[in-house]
Amino acid sequence: FRGTLFEEAYAQFPSTLVSHMSMFTGLAPRDHGATWAAFSEPESTPLPDLVARSFTPREPGRMLAARLRAAGYRTYGFSPNPWISRNKGFAEGFDAFFELWRMEEQAAALGQPPAGDVPRTTSEVAVSAVKRVLAERPSGAPFFLFVNFLDPHFPYEPNEPFLQRFGGQAETVQALRHRGTKNELGMISGASPFTPEELVPLYDAGLANADAAVGELLGWLESAGLFDDTLVVLTSDHGELLGERGRFSHQLYVDEPLMHVPLIVKLPGG
Repeated sequence: FRGTLFEEAYAQFPSTLVSHMSMFTGLAPRDHGATWAAFSEPESTPLPDLVARSFTPREPGRMLAARLRAAGYRTYGFSPNPWISRNKGFAEGFDAFFELWRMEEQAAALGQPPAGDVPRTTSEVAVSAVKRVLAERPSGAPFFLFVNFLDPHFPYEPNEPFLQRFGGQAETVQALRHRGTKNELGMISGASPFTPEELVPLYDAGLANADAAVGELLGWLESAGLFDDTLVVLTSDHGELLGERGRFSHQLYVDEPLMHVPLIVKLPGG
């Protein structure tokens, strides 16, 4: 990677929406406004108003993509996570913003193959889409690229080779998928039907899956002659609890494994 590792980096909040909004605005959660705080207001407040005020930034013009586009950058965003979406305000300032959970729709928009031929994981979809979009951008135009990788995240669905490498069980993957949100809520509340021994191999496989996708993307930037002049930042919005102190998932705690995140920065020129 040839970057600088920051060993004491901490997320602002242990959930996707709030943490990403801090990264995009440079503000603490109490200041950027995209939190659950409005739900403590009187019940007479209409629900649509609460949702609108709770999950979007107070100052859309502060969003990183908006500031960079104003400075002359082409801006492209790729998200597989509905918490990082248009209706949460994250598309503000992006020339193109792709919501990858709408895989068939996005594949069509990018001129990719029919659904049956689309790569299986969202990371593979993202990398494929990034290559296409950057290859078609105006020659020489500076660009800002945001890509979220969801692999090391519930419901943990890594590719088979990575699953095998870390000793994960396909039966556990199927069981996690079977009850979907109910499983995740159970894990968050502490009533997890799964053991750390079952989940850790899936999480490690997901990390390897994301690592491979990042490696492919950086390799493509290098082969396209873009890597040396590009500022690259690799980080995470939060960590994950996998049985520490009997806790699982994220959102409700501020334990070290949730808040201590990776941060690697590669400056232009190395």
